[in-house]
Amino acid sequence: MTLNNLTCLLFNDLESFERSSIEPIIEKLSDSTAIETIWVTEAQRRFFRKKIKGDFWVIARDWRRALDFLSLESFRDGRVFVSVLNTKQEEKRLYGLPFRTFLKSLPKSLNFIVHSPLEFHFFQNIKKVPLTQLKIAPLAMPAHLKPRPQRSSNKFEIGTFCDFSLESNINFLIGVAHFISKQTSQVHFNILGRGPLYAHFSQMINSLQLNDVVSIVETQSESSVGVLDLFLYAPLRNHHFIPVMLAGAYAVPVIATDLPGIQDFVSNEKTGFILPSYEAQVLGGKILEFLKNPSLGRTLGLALNQYLNQNFSHHFITQKYRDIFFGDASKVESLPTAA
Repeated sequence: MTLNNLTCLLFNDLESFERSSIEPIIEKLSDSTAIETIWVTEAQRRFFRKKIKGDFWVIARDWRRALDFLSLESFRDGRVFVSVLNTKQEEKRLYGLPFRTFLKSLPKSLNFIVHSPLEFHFFQNIKKVPLTQLKIAPLAMPAHLKPRPQRSSNKFEIGTFCDFSLESNINFLIGVAHFISKQTSQVHFNILGRGPLYAHFSQMINSLQLNDVVSIVETQSESSVGVLDLFLYAPLRNHHFIPVMLAGAYAVPVIATDLPGIQDFVSNEKTGFILPSYEAQVLGGKILEFLKNPSLGRTLGLALNQYLNQNFSHHFITQKYRDIFFGDASKVESLPTAA
């Protein structure tokens, strides 16, 4: 295997929890080859117009803006890999829209790295990206997390960590909270994250008179997950599985819906539970099991922590990225059923 130099271009729109999954991969890659890391500032505007050569990994939440900023259309001599960590709101609502002009005729130098099976199918089947320019690789278990914060509540704390958007399926989770509120007053729901629909979901919680049951909290702090007794993961579309890994890092047990790829992160009845989507009463019933049996949560949470540390640490995940960047460029990525 011939190892070429790689330059990582990181944008300042990355959230801390994304950095905690990506930076350890970059550090581990540097063990075997020369890696240059550039935190992009105004000085890198039109970066690719400078007739530079080599391979580049672009890492940004708004990857389309990042490629525009760097002037991707001017790049000719090498390869550009871009991680898909998020999608702009208009793209989320209108999945059938074509890319903007510069992606309608996809540059041969551009390669997408997606981090979930749903995104792989989206780029291949809807966006028609050739498999030769489409890679899939999971992100690493978050590193350098803050200690688990102390609890200040006597209630059973349930939560999720997500973008406040329709794709996060918050409507469904609020429905579950409404069901649970009719069964017990010992449970409190936490919707953690941020996004454009904060006001919408706040109004929904108020209209359902769930203010004492559900809190929607604007935060991007990974440690907010550490106060939970149980983590729920039920998105309609996901770009990666970092929220599940955050729960595992804090040994918080997970109940997930049957999203493609989730079985690689949660082993049903061994490290958590995978339930059918949209079954609010089924999910509610499982929550009540955890409430009645605290040892179940402790056992599954520790098992999840051990499993994810063994299988998704940056020591293991980095090999996948090493193959992508430095392996056989002619190798076509097979269609995944899991991340």
